[in-house]
Amino acid sequence: MLDLEITLRATCDLSDIKRYTTELFGVAKANHYLDQIEQAIATIRTHPKIGKPVRLDVTYFCFDVEKHRLFYQQKDLVIVLHAVLHQRQLPILQLTGQLE
Repeated sequence: MLDLEITLRATCDLSDIKRYTTELFGVAKANHYLDQIEQAIATIRTHPKIGKPVRLDVTYFCFDVEKHRLFYQQKDLVIVLHAVLHQRQLPILQLTGQLE
């Protein structure tokens, strides 16, 4: 399994998802949804090419989890999670020029 690095952007995205889901659907649903995201990250760490390539200013891989998309790259033996975007968010507006 590859190591994992989560960028500040992705950490903020996950925090926002938890807050929003908790406010609308309650703690149990928020925890369940974040568990699904964690399971998806574990899958990516084991099978890094599972995502679809998305070419912006650089190439990311994209993996869907319900209504969100995980945008990541593999750098040597590390998966770098750059963002967790809602399916309605346009990656080109959110990720172009955002590499840390």
